[in-house]
Amino acid sequence: MLFNSFAFIFGFLPAVMAGYWLLARHAAARLWLLLGASLVFYGYSEWRYLPLLIASIIVNWAAAQIHFARGGRAVLIAAIVADLGCLGLFKYLGFFGGIVADVGSWHLPAEQLSQLLSTERTTPGGPSTLARDAIRRLTLS
Repeated sequence: MLFNSFAFIFGFLPAVMAGYWLLARHAAARLWLLLGASLVFYGYSEWRYLPLLIASIIVNWAAAQIHFARGGRAVLIAAIVADLGCLGLFKYLGFFGGIVADVGSWHLPAEQLSQLLSTERTTPGGPSTLARDAIRRLTLS
């Protein structure tokens, strides 16, 4: 579901806004509604990434709780590094796998990993599309 799709504009957004408005006196219920709506929105196009999203939410929530209880910045920096590591792995694995395969003439299983982990499969013409095409050309030759 894209932000400019009819399903989002005329279905999902009005339903979430109405629910948010109806829960005006219940702040905790509003937060749960937004959390559930976020999971539905992101899981709509690729439900297989929901466990990763939920794990990321839990890790970041735990890091915030530790930070508020003990202070210090180390736990926040670790959480940010973990988030950026996941982003780098899932978004750029195919790209760097293609470079390694091209430079070293190695036939790595990067194509399969790229297809398995790529977040760009549902986005036509995404950055990893070029990497996957390059990997396919290298492994076919």
